[in-house]
Amino acid sequence: MYYKKRPELMKLVEEFYRAYRALAERYDHATVELRQAHRTMAEAFPNQVSYAPDGLHRDSFGLSMERNGGYPEESDSGINKKGLKQLDELFMSREAASRVSKVADGKMKKGLKVHEAAETEVQILKKALSEIQTEKERCSSSIPAELAEAISLERELKDVGGERDAGLLQYNKCLERISALENVISQTEEDSKGLNARAIKAEIEAQHLKQELAALEAEKEAGLLQYTNVFNSMMESEIFNAQEDVNRLNSEILTGAAKLKNVEEQCFLLERSNHSLQSEAENLAQKISTKDQELSEKENELEKLQASLQDEQSRFILVEATLQTLQKLHSQSQEEQKAWHLSFKIVSNLEGFGDIQP
Repeated sequence: MYYKKRPELMKLVEEFYRAYRALAERYDHATVELRQAHRTMAEAFPNQVSYAPDGLHRDSFGLSMERNGGYPEESDSGINKKGLKQLDELFMSREAASRVSKVADGKMKKGLKVHEAAETEVQILKKALSEIQTEKERCSSSIPAELAEAISLERELKDVGGERDAGLLQYNKCLERISALENVISQTEEDSKGLNARAIKAEIEAQHLKQELAALEAEKEAGLLQYTNVFNSMMESEIFNAQEDVNRLNSEILTGAAKLKNVEEQCFLLERSNHSLQSEAENLAQKISTKDQELSEKENELEKLQASLQDEQSRFILVEATLQTLQKLHSQSQEEQKAWHLSFKIVSNLEGFGDIQP
């Protein structure tokens, strides 16, 4: 379960296992070579070298013993150097004795012909001696090499055993590390469960917050729609009132323009009458200057003329007052025109704002 989540642990265990198997194979190979060397030496010297196939066979299965918790003991039955020095003498004496006994038996079997048999025996002994010498030389040349090979195999076996022990120690450390990592992983899983619970709780709170946010958004949209409707209705009413004011101002402006036109016409008529009155006054003055003599005769006419002059003066005063009134009306009409232009601009801006609103 944990190994699937942590593939690097599996990789580390596999590497240690491969190294351990390689050491075990080297150990088994060395034990096989050593067993063959012991077998060869035991066959060559059966009375001096004891061949223990069970012990060697038991050593060759060191891997299974190590897996069960035991460690094979190193063999202390090495080759005795002093005994190896005496191998030539022992070999020579035993081989010679065996062959001499064989020749003696043949001689006893042959029986009567002693003289002829003696010559044959001499030849056989010479031949046997030469064979023994040849075999001695062959064995003398092969035994040191096999002995050196056996010693090297024993040394290699010891080295392999040390490497194997180191590999087992490292393997045990790896197992301890794996167990520690498993504890860390279990603790991490417990922490992750707590974090998952907290994450679920946070997700539920986030869902509640999202729902509240959606409700607030809906309320905001409803309020915005209501505000838009109220604002549009207010703007429509204001635009309608502004249009009515504009129409009223337009009618007042038209009325004022008509009044202004009438006043201008009256002013023009009054100016004309004023000019005529001035001309008449000049004529009257001339007449007065020329007709000083007729003053007495014309007193009644003069009084009438004075009365008419007073009437004309009163009319003139009235005309002046009317002219001032017209000037005031003209200034008021100009102010009203300015106010009308300002109102028209306001109405235009309001109409543009109403077009912009959705």
